[in-house]
Amino acid sequence: MLDDVREGNNIAADSAFVAMQVQTIRGDVIFQTAPDDSPARRYQIGVNYLDTGAPETARQYIDLAMARGHSGSDVMFHWLLALLSGKTLLQLTDPDHRRLRERLKQYRPARHDAWADGVTTIRSLLIAQNDDQDHPPDPRFDRLGKVQQDKIFQHLELLLKGPEERNLWNRAVQQATENQLKDARVQRVWKYFQPVPARPRRYYPEPVRADDLTSVVLVVCGLVFAVAVLCLAILVLHGTAGWHAVAVLPALFGGYRLLVDGVHWLAAKDAVRAREKVLFGELPEMTAPPKGGFAEGIDRYFDRYFGTYVPRDTERTSWQQQTAGIRRLIRNEIVEIFRESDVKHPQLAWLVRRRVSVVRTQWETGALWQYRRELGASTETKRNTALGLTAFTIFGLLLVMEAFRAQPLQALLMTVVAVGAVRVGAPRWIGLVSEKDRFKRESREAEAVLAHSMEAYERWTQKLADRPSETEMATWLDCDRKILMQKLLDHYHVAPDDLIAQAFIEAPAPGSSRARVVNGPWRYTRYRLLVFLITHEGVRQVSTELEFAEAVFSKEKRTNYSFGTVSSVYVAEGDSGHEMFELRLLDGQKFDIPVDGAGVGDEVDPEDTPGVVSKVTFDAAGLNNTLHVLEGIAAEGKEWVNLEKSRGKERMAELLAVMGEGGEN
Repeated sequence: MLDDVREGNNIAADSAFVAMQVQTIRGDVIFQTAPDDSPARRYQIGVNYLDTGAPETARQYIDLAMARGHSGSDVMFHWLLALLSGKTLLQLTDPDHRRLRERLKQYRPARHDAWADGVTTIRSLLIAQNDDQDHPPDPRFDRLGKVQQDKIFQHLELLLKGPEERNLWNRAVQQATENQLKDARVQRVWKYFQPVPARPRRYYPEPVRADDLTSVVLVVCGLVFAVAVLCLAILVLHGTAGWHAVAVLPALFGGYRLLVDGVHWLAAKDAVRAREKVLFGELPEMTAPPKGGFAEGIDRYFDRYFGTYVPRDTERTSWQQQTAGIRRLIRNEIVEIFRESDVKHPQLAWLVRRRVSVVRTQWETGALWQYRRELGASTETKRNTALGLTAFTIFGLLLVMEAFRAQPLQALLMTVVAVGAVRVGAPRWIGLVSEKDRFKRESREAEAVLAHSMEAYERWTQKLADRPSETEMATWLDCDRKILMQKLLDHYHVAPDDLIAQAFIEAPAPGSSRARVVNGPWRYTRYRLLVFLITHEGVRQVSTELEFAEAVFSKEKRTNYSFGTVSSVYVAEGDSGHEMFELRLLDGQKFDIPVDGAGVGDEVDPEDTPGVVSKVTFDAAGLNNTLHVLEGIAAEGKEWVNLEKSRGKERMAELLAVMGEGGEN
């Protein structure tokens, strides 16, 4: 059910890779801002970013709200989470550590509630970093509300140390295991990557093609024919055989039937020929649509679905060749309807899929070839035409013959005039009736297509109604990360509090599709996860791929190296337009991975705030923390551990001076 176009996947040398993904952008409002947003609104946007795994961006919004006077224990709680998310005290920058001291010093709870208890618990976790001694269980944690507990589990796992803290980590892992596939993840994740479907629109056929000259010619020819026939009738009435006047009525009846039913029969034949031209005629050359444009996107969907929805017991080549005409017809119709609108081509994937599936069903049932019965004249029309032709021929000839007996020259003249009027007016009349029949027929077909498309649209929107929220996607990914982390800790026989630091990078795997909400980070159907576990022995680096819908890890690779072997680490723009994380070791090994989700041909939603998407994706990928840790290792080498320990003691002393050993403000 996932609409992804996997194109341009290629593996670069030395573990680098480039992935091109189909993208979907939805206009959810959880991250949308306005210049006149209130502090409370900016704070809520910050909390939304925090819940979706972008703590640095979250802190910027919460900082702005606090600077404008928005305060409270809930604000302080979320600010602390945003600052400390995925970090130890050693991983804080000097400015961040200074701000932490200042905020803790200034904090005074207005009242004791669940949020104030949450702040107190975070303070106790910070104090527990002071030494290597085991601390007794803190009963306050179990008394926290579930919301506060879940948020601490999600963001502060690196502050958990000692027996009690290890117990809390184990509880966090257990909770992650329980929630990893919760709420029908496997059945729902694909829906996140589906664009919001566009409502079907009615196709309006080309209006009846008839100029003013046609109307004038038909009126003149009709009058001339009527006058000529009237004159012939008068000649007959004045003839010697007055009984022939009786033939006037059946002749007029026959002419009327030819004028109505006969012309409709000819129009039906034109309709059949037109349909055969569409189905079997040689297709005219079509100018290639602009690269990256709406029409090209629609063409790709038609290529995909006509290549996928092949009827049973039918060769693909035969299917595609024999449906080329009807395919072109439907494609042009959709492009014409939606080209000048604000609808993006991914929003029409469902409609193209629906129309192609209808063609396949018609092929399998034989309905695609029943156009002669559907478009041809009815039996009644054919019967009336035959009756009219018979009556007009027999009784018309009797009238003309009688007129010639009465007045040969006048009869000849009127006959020539009548025939001339028919020769001039009949083609235009047939063409006009054909056009009117075409317009009525295509209007009926358009109404039927719209009705069936609306039914399919309602079914599709109902199917997508329970698409995962941003928070659910972030929570599932966090569960995957914790489970992977525990797996690696078990493999390396390392306890959580044995880690000096850890870092994660979450990037798109080759061939993955992606989606996001306005101003939100990119989410991927498949991730490449890069994990750095830093202990006193050095760096343990693990890369793996995550099939996000099924929460399945694969292609795991492990590398170990000492602090002194890290040559450089940085983020730079690669040839593909991606921001590339690049790690170099002294032995020549290098690791490159795109981290910002950007790519060639990216679309920007008009509601996106300029520069926000790349920054938020960079944040959610874990790059800020990873760069801080690895840049320190690259700069200081073997001395990094000792220097970090010394800095940690200094910071802890400064922090305790603000908080007091185990005390509260």
